[in-house]
Amino acid sequence: MNHRNVPAVTEAVEKLIYFNFINEYHSGKQLPTEKELTRELNITRTTLRSALEILECEHIIERTPNMSPKTSQSKYSIGLFEGDNFMNALRKADSNFQTDLISFNSSSPNKSIINLLNLSENQDVYQIYRLRKIDFLPTSIETININKSLTPNLDIHYNYKRSLSFTLKNIYHYNLRVRSISFSVGFANPTEAKLLRIKSNDPLIIIKGVKFLEDGTPLQTFKQLYRADKFKLTSYKY
Repeated sequence: MNHRNVPAVTEAVEKLIYFNFINEYHSGKQLPTEKELTRELNITRTTLRSALEILECEHIIERTPNMSPKTSQSKYSIGLFEGDNFMNALRKADSNFQTDLISFNSSSPNKSIINLLNLSENQDVYQIYRLRKIDFLPTSIETININKSLTPNLDIHYNYKRSLSFTLKNIYHYNLRVRSISFSVGFANPTEAKLLRIKSNDPLIIIKGVKFLEDGTPLQTFKQLYRADKFKLTSYKY
């Protein structure tokens, strides 16, 4: 009888998948520590880490620094009618949500932004670039352009301790409505992939839109890039 020689890493991947199934480690459940897994599966730590890396690339598990690996969450839903309504799903799932402010600048808008916000050629915008995380895992990138003349000193009022929606509502007393929105599918460039901890050319869900004041004045544009392995589009409101 010929015996098939199975590479150690391949065997470790199979052991991990079987271990997760038998122990019902499903949808976001934390796995044992690396030390416990090496003992339980009878493999070396080097082999375990190689196997974990393969399963992470296949979106079967998730890893964050200084924490035990965990199985991947089921996908979050994004409604087509709102650009930001997955927050309701996060609250229901009792997930930790975090926004990292990457950059905040005053800049001259391009023609597309000028037209969308009904600006004159000499008007500037605040451009905000931020990374959003769920349970410490990077899941989306957002670029926002806001009419600077309608939000004076926004660079003073908005910071990492206070959400943008809170700032606009409580400092400027604006209630915004999304009246223009589009969606498409694209692929991550190297910079986006590094921020989102995925591979270049991994698929992204792209949502673009404009938010208006109650009197119909456009205040801000947004472009949101969502990891397609973490989100799905739905055709209903929450």
